[in-house]
Parts: sequence; C-alpha cells; structure tokens
Amino acid sequence: MAGQSEKITIVIPTFNRTPYLRRLLLFFGACGLQSPIIILDSGSSADTAVMVKEFAHRLRISYQAFPGDVFIVRKIAEGLQMVQTEYAVLCADDDFLIPDGMERAVDFLEKHPDYVMAQGFFFLHYVREQAGRRDVSFAPLYIGQRSIEQQNVEDRLEFFLSGRNVGALFFAVSRTKILREAWQEAAQNVKDWGLSETIPSALCLIYGKMKVLPDFFCTREPNTYQWYDKEYLMKMYAPEKCDLAERTLRQAWDKVAGVASPERNKILSKLWADHVVRQLNKPQKKQGYGAHILRQKMFAVIYRLRALLFSRRALMRLKQILINEPLDAELIRATRMTYQRKDA
Repeated sequence: MAGQSEKITIVIPTFNRTPYLRRLLLFFGACGLQSPIIILDSGSSADTAVMVKEFAHRLRISYQAFPGDVFIVRKIAEGLQMVQTEYAVLCADDDFLIPDGMERAVDFLEKHPDYVMAQGFFFLHYVREQAGRRDVSFAPLYIGQRSIEQQNVEDRLEFFLSGRNVGALFFAVSRTKILREAWQEAAQNVKDWGLSETIPSALCLIYGKMKVLPDFFCTREPNTYQWYDKEYLMKMYAPEKCDLAERTLRQAWDKVAGVASPERNKILSKLWADHVVRQLNKPQKKQGYGAHILRQKMFAVIYRLRALLFSRRALMRLKQILINEPLDAELIRATRMTYQRKDA
C-alpha cells in the first residue's frame, strides 16, 4: 500500500478543544503520517491556530478559521472544497484515526470502483489509574458493524435508515468527489445538528456501497452522557426539517437515476417516515460509564482476537500518548454539549 497515504486528506473539524486536537496531532506525528491534514476551526480562542503552527514542520497541515456561529454542515462542506486528493476522511478532534486502517480503506476503494466508502472497526479507549500508574484498554464500540453492499439504492437506504447498520458512516474514508457533493447538497437543506450525520451518510449511499474492513480504524473517548432527550428529538425531527431532509435525498436519487419517479418518491417517503418514527422512539435512559465498563468486559475476548489484525506499532504509540497526555473528560463533555445544541 505504498503511497496510499498521499492519496487521502484528513479533515478535522474542531471547536474549543485545543488539548484534544494537540493530542491527535502528536499521534499522527508519531506515526509519521504523510497525508495532508485540514483543520476547520470555529473556536473562540486563538490557541488552536498557535498550537497548529507547532506541527507545521512535522505534518502537512492547512488551517482554516471559521466564525464561531458557523453551522457544522456548512463548515464541513466548505472545508471539503479545500481537499485536493482523490480520497478524504473526516476525523473528530477527540478521536484517533489509525493511519494503517485508513490506508487499507483507500486501497480497497482503489480496487472496487462501485464502493464510495470504506472503514474498519471502531473502538473505545479507557485510561485508568491503577496502583499509581496509568493503564490503557480498549473495547469495541459498534458491535456488529456491517457493510452496506446492496446493488440498488432502495435496499442500501432501507438497510441504513432502518438502523440495521451499526456504525459511523460519517467518519468513513470516502471518494472526495462524492463526499464533497453529498455535503454540498446537505448544506442546502439540513437545518439541524442531529441530521448532520444521517443525511450526508445517506446521500453517499445513494451514490454507491460502503465496506467495513477487518482493520483497526478508529478509537474514541467513551461518552458518559446522552446529549439528546425527547424534547430535543422532537425539535430535531420537526416536520419542516424532515421535509427539507427528504427533499435532499429525493433530489440526489433522481439525479443518480437520471429521471424523477413518483413511485420512487413514495418509497423514499416511507423509508424516511419509518426512520423518523424510530428516532423519536429512541430509549431515553442514559448509558453511563459503568455500562461502558460492562461492555468492555463482555467483549474483551473479541478485542484480543481482532487485535491480531491491527497495527501494533500504531497501538503502542497510541497507548503512550494516552498515558502521557491525560485530559479532563469534562472538557469534552462541555464542548460537545455546547456545539451539538447549535442549530442553523
């Protein structure tokens, strides 16, 4: 897979989380990453811009500042216009994207033109103090991640919108042309943060398939809170917002098909309506840290088996950074809660 890293750009949206972004860049530097990186910063402090300059000699970084009130969909859509490589991937500032897994996804897409996205396994990482020393452990995040490989658009959308796909297509390696087009289309009609992952992902699936590879792809901090409640879900899926979202999907499907179809519109309306009902009936019980610990114990064996496929060098570098760069979990919670409640 020599040279695959230079075919993909990593796009990192960030918002007032300089310590987490710094930790991620330290990891990329330790891995000798060759891929271009674009930082999309809408934070209120100049700290991030100053910090990014520290890595200019080690990483191929471009930095773009945005107003603090920019909507996330618009921010990403504009950021993707800066990408000059054939492939692109979004990476949260508090995640760790594993370069080897990213490159394998690029390699897969190079060989399979009917696929528009590829990713590997997602994990949670835990840093704990034990007997005066820090220890790092991992647990699978999305149990049962599945590829979406149906031949026709209807089946792919049904599989995704029904919730049978467990994972984060939002962070998959994607063909830049498709990803850019999907986010541009979403930026025109998506008016709520909560829809900012679903609609671009669904748009990409209209254009092609998605593959889950058996590789260590990404690890992230465990969420110890639930940012949505029934009231917020009702606001997120308000009829006018849902109508705009459905229109976006319909226009993209018509474009791919080459012609509008009343019958296809009926199919999409039902798929979308069923999806909205499922989202509004989500369980409201919060899953705290204890639930993540239980999950970790349950799937420890799975992790050890899959770890045989992972990049051990990246794993060791990641552990070292997590141990040496301890951060306050409340920072991540506070900034997420602030940013995720911002609507257009």
